[in-house]
Amino acid sequence: MSKPSAIPENNKSAKSSRFYKERQGECSICSEPNSNLVNISKNCTHLANSCIPCLTQSITTDIESKGSYTFRCAMPACNVKFEPEEYYHLLDKRLTDITDNLLLHRTLEADEEFRWCKSSKGCGAGQLVSNHKDLLGYYTCHACHQMLCFRHSIEWHTGYSCDEFDKERAQNDDLASDVTVLAYSKKCPNEACGTPIMKLEGCDVMTCCRFGSHACIESKGDCDHGGRNYCGQRFCWSCLDSNTIILGKPLSWSEWDLTAPVSHYLVSFTVDEIKNMWEDASSNSEIRISRLDALLAHIWMLIIRARELSHDQQPIYLDVTLGLRSRLNPPLSENFVGSPIILGNVSTIGIQPIGKMALSIRSTLSKFNSSSIGPMLHELAFELSPNRLWNAFLGRRNTIVTSWLHLKTYEVDFGIGVPRFVNALMPSVDGCVHLLENGNTKGAGKINRNTIILGKPLSWSEWDLTAPVSHYLVSFTVDEIKNMWEDASSNSEIRISRLDALLAHIWMLIIRARELSHDQQPIYLDVTLGLRSRLNPPLSENFVGSPIILGNVSTIGIQPIDKMALSIRSTLSKFNSSSIGPMLHELAFELSPNRLWNAFLGRRNTIVTSWLHLKTYEVDFGIGVPRFVNALMPSVDGCVHLLENGNTKGTEKINRYDEAVSVSLHLRKDVMEKLLVDPELRKYRNNI
Repeated sequence: MSKPSAIPENNKSAKSSRFYKERQGECSICSEPNSNLVNISKNCTHLANSCIPCLTQSITTDIESKGSYTFRCAMPACNVKFEPEEYYHLLDKRLTDITDNLLLHRTLEADEEFRWCKSSKGCGAGQLVSNHKDLLGYYTCHACHQMLCFRHSIEWHTGYSCDEFDKERAQNDDLASDVTVLAYSKKCPNEACGTPIMKLEGCDVMTCCRFGSHACIESKGDCDHGGRNYCGQRFCWSCLDSNTIILGKPLSWSEWDLTAPVSHYLVSFTVDEIKNMWEDASSNSEIRISRLDALLAHIWMLIIRARELSHDQQPIYLDVTLGLRSRLNPPLSENFVGSPIILGNVSTIGIQPIGKMALSIRSTLSKFNSSSIGPMLHELAFELSPNRLWNAFLGRRNTIVTSWLHLKTYEVDFGIGVPRFVNALMPSVDGCVHLLENGNTKGAGKINRNTIILGKPLSWSEWDLTAPVSHYLVSFTVDEIKNMWEDASSNSEIRISRLDALLAHIWMLIIRARELSHDQQPIYLDVTLGLRSRLNPPLSENFVGSPIILGNVSTIGIQPIDKMALSIRSTLSKFNSSSIGPMLHELAFELSPNRLWNAFLGRRNTIVTSWLHLKTYEVDFGIGVPRFVNALMPSVDGCVHLLENGNTKGTEKINRYDEAVSVSLHLRKDVMEKLLVDPELRKYRNNI
């Protein structure tokens, strides 16, 4: 049987000039100005509002992903149906073949003499049975030679005529059900599955969702043994061919060496550098190129060159994460909690001039607007396997970039003042790039949006994990702590607590022992703060748990004790009920809460926890009050713990402000040795 063409031959050679109401303007899909806007159908009476590339891409996507061949005007007030001859000239040969095939199947199925083979062999062939009235009710499939019933569209019911079979089916519910399944379903083309599938509505792209392709006693068919128990075969309903459906390109695992070491560097670009990139990228472009486009193009070119792909003839990809808040219509409200994103995929062959690279980025990203994102989100919402829609990959040919520009992070007071440095905790994998605001732009009271830094690496070089760590318990008497407090308070107009003075004294001892007294880089004290009493209303005594948050104090070298104590007090006093509430709200809705644990250890860091005023020596744990209470802390360099001292002389009950304190110190062995012989350690003893 010859294959009839659903499209007249004279239309297959039609040129792109076959459009209506052409005009110049801004495309409603890609937002490109001065585009050639057209209408596909002569029945569309409204002004043209879409450019040819966007219309072509929209139709191509529907054909490839949905198996569609029927399209309508996107204007809500129009909704005119496009005839095939009106859009056919936009398609390449591969798409015309697919469309021809789809239209052919619809044409054949409309013929009452046409039948698909419903053989249990999964044949799926079709044929015209023009002499069915002269047959005895059955015919033979020309492809698999199976005897089939013309009336019931199933395998021939041997031993029964069609009338006898109908009578038997009316008396046998199970048989009736089986016949219905056979008549209106098709078998999954996966040979290991073969599940009957029935189509109720929608496009011709089908996915077999059957679980239990193998016997599983443990979970009664709902298991997922490495994916073996889920079929997932995608195929075309009309022809049962999986090759008709675009299933994506296989991931290039051979190009991604997961065992290779990955380095992390921070690269800064000045305002002038970015301006020069932009001027270079915009010099020959009629389309408006942004500074971000130029910067991304420059970084991408550097990476391609470093990977030695400058003259490679295979595609190289840049995957850009795009926020959806402002791209939706209407945009998401400011009260919406979350960070909805989508990926824009840009590709190139080798390195092009920066103008072409930037233009490719701009052309791709501009297509993600309210008109195009809506259908994409709709498809995502009903996708059976949403993981398929995360269309990014890493490795030698891929780079993924995320931007935090224009978020004004350096202008936000998080309850402890505006930040001195903002970084992003990103996975250390090859090809991961992050753009950040630079808070150090000189002479700018407001963050300059054209200066970008790419993140600050953690100072692992300052933390020797192999160095031996010593643990000592150092006790300070009531009088020593009182003398520290008086010294720290002598020149301060702000009330300094005994705890502030003690922390300042310990911190100074550690800095001196680490030989950082005159260092010009920041040194940090991370103080864990309990939240029970800081919340409003405070947590009840019945609340089980130890909710804490970190306060970060910093200094440059050693200052006098009053300045060190004042710095501690100024920082810790900012953690009150007014500031902690918003911080906890952000933490509650953070997708990656681990990002908010902003502490580190090593030579420049000390973390301290206090168990003072817990009255642990007054608690009867069932065997009497304890004689000694200690904390089991990890033995890592820079870990400090403040504990009550149960041996305070002359007191039957610990006084809140007049109590001795034991300090548990975990420091590198060489640092600990210097601290223990430091004459400043016992500076505040009365007899010295």
